Amino acid sequence: MEAWERRRILAPAAATPVLALALAWAAWLAPLLLLPSSLAQLGPLPFNDAIQDAIVSARQTDGAALQSARRAAQSTIRRAQSIVGSAVSTVRDSDASVGDVTLALENAAAAVGEAAAAVDDVARLRDSTWCAVLRDLDLDSLPSPPDPSLVGHVLHRCGFVGSIHTVRDEYYERFRPVENEACNVLFPLVIVRPVSTRDVAIGVKVAREMRVEMSVRSGGHGHSCNSIKNASLHFDLRRLNRVDLQRSEYISVSLIQ
Repeated sequence: MEAWERRRILAPAAATPVLALALAWAAWLAPLLLLPSSLAQLGPLPFNDAIQDAIVSARQTDGAALQSARRAAQSTIRRAQSIVGSAVSTVRDSDASVGDVTLALENAAAAVGEAAAAVDDVARLRDSTWCAVLRDLDLDSLPSPPDPSLVGHVLHRCGFVGSIHTVRDEYYERFRPVENEACNVLFPLVIVRPVSTRDVAIGVKVAREMRVEMSVRSGGHGHSCNSIKNASLHFDLRRLNRVDLQRSEYISVSLIQ
């Protein structure tokens, strides 16, 4: 087989996994870099001045570091996109040698790896400073259960987007009752109504860090009242009522025998 024939056969086959990796990586990357900069949007806090000063200081430091990491990641991503684009052009060039194609694909794979590492850095920094308010509260000194207004405030400042209801909220009683009236003598500390899986994750993290028991609303028919608990962070998931299906060219199929 002539060299040019081998090149035309091998080049597309070699390019396929790199292009698939690049597309999958781009789809995974987008939500990480579009995260709301909630740390940079924190307003005045209704607590004592010492706590407020500590939180504002941490917010400024962590917010600047996170933004710097995001900018670095975005720059690395743009470079990777350019290199991957050049590699695709090289693969499609009928005059390119096998060595040129191989080198282009190796450069593309390396660039995608660098971009993925930059995204991981952003994710690690985001997770380590995901909520400056929580980090700077003296959690060991909080009463058990903590004040519901404080829990609601922390949820909001940590980026919870859905609605948050405490007993002082006019909508609290609208969302508290369950089907079994015998269970309606139980009063959650805070009721949250997430609008995304990210909201759920934030709620779980806050509940764990602030040592608040969790409960999840269900049909509410059970006699044991497991779907609602006193002094809990109560998740009402009725707004998560949709499944989004995305068309993909890459489908994995397995058979169960």
